[in-house]
This record gives sequence, C-alpha cells and structure tokens, in this order.
Amino acid sequence: MSEFNREDRYIVIKHSDMEKAPADLRKSFSVQCRKLYEAMLTNGAPARSFVVVEADWPEYEPVWQMIERRVSGQPLVTAAELEAVLHWRGKHAQAILERDALQLRLNAVDQRCDDLTELLNKSLIAIKRTLQAGRDRIIDMGGDCDSVEYMMNSDLTVQEIRTALKAADEACQFPQSCTTRCDCDIPDFSPGNGNKARRRAEALTKSCQQPQAHPARCGCEQKP
Repeated sequence: MSEFNREDRYIVIKHSDMEKAPADLRKSFSVQCRKLYEAMLTNGAPARSFVVVEADWPEYEPVWQMIERRVSGQPLVTAAELEAVLHWRGKHAQAILERDALQLRLNAVDQRCDDLTELLNKSLIAIKRTLQAGRDRIIDMGGDCDSVEYMMNSDLTVQEIRTALKAADEACQFPQSCTTRCDCDIPDFSPGNGNKARRRAEALTKSCQQPQAHPARCGCEQKP
C-alpha cells in the first residue's frame, strides 16, 4: 500500500481576504472566474461542492486523518476510539438511569408532602368547625365563650399544625408562582412530561421570562 501524501489539488480564496485587494482588481477577477467556471461546465466539468477547513481550526488535523484512513483502507474509527465511545456511552446511560430513579423518588416524596399538607389544612378546618359548634351551643344556652379565633390561637395542637405548615411552605423549592420567591436556577431532573416537578419547573421558567413581574430577590436577570 502506497504512502498517503497530502496533495495540492484546489485553489481556495477566502472572501474576507479578497476584500483586502483593490476594488477594480476584485471586480476583474470575479468576472474572469465566472467566465472560467461557465467554460468548465460547458466542457463537461461537474458542479462541485466543498467543505473547507482552515489550518488553524481544531478540526483540521482530524479531517486529514479521516481522509487518510479512508484512502488507505483503515477504519474511520479505531478500536481504541470505539471502545472509548462505548465506555462513555455506558457511563451516560447509567447516569440517566440513576437520575430517573432519583426523580421518581423525589416525585413520590413531593406528592407525599402535598398529601400531608392537605391533611393538616383539613385538620385545621375540622378543629375550627368543632370549636365553632361548641361555642354556638354555649351561646345558645345563655353562656359566654371566647371567640373561635382566640381559642384557635390558644390551642397547642393548632399552633403545632400552623408551625409545620409554615415550615413546609418556606422549605418548598418549587412554589406555585414566582411572586414571593424566585428560584430560576433550579434544574429540572424530570424524566418525562406530566409529573409535578416538571410542571412546577416549567411554571418557574415561564415566569422568569417576564422579569418585570419578579421580586427583588430574583437573580435570573442579574449579571455575574
């Protein structure tokens, strides 16, 4: 097999380089090139397309290597290169599986938190209704009784429930809107459409595209 040699087969002139020449010379050269091109086509030369890679581009040597491999009958990708590709492809696939598994766990925890929050809110409503019914009965019998709000504020169980709800709301990284707190840089680890984490992340993204609606704490428009 003969040795591969890089041959000088083409004449390439960059437009930006031509602009450095005098205007009349560029015009004359352009006219002559057009005539030469038409003459070549008339005499049977095919219309060609090219990809030009400059010597100072990082793709320059790899392109030469690809051409040399093809001409010399070597595989375009060596065994070592293919092994490296397969290795990192496997790593990437494993990372995706781990990400999706983590997202499923996060979704389950997120849903569980929502369910518990809903139950606590219902508990507050039930306690208030019970206190209201008791107060109404006492008033109907001619007695005197504190207001429902006062009794709610004095009840230790109610205080604990309200404290838990407040803590859960402050710890939430995916608020329903961006009006009180903006977390524009929270990544979306959702493996697919339709889950709660993706919906909330999309809501944040949509809100973050309207900086005029943002509070002062939002940093998505701030420059580093």
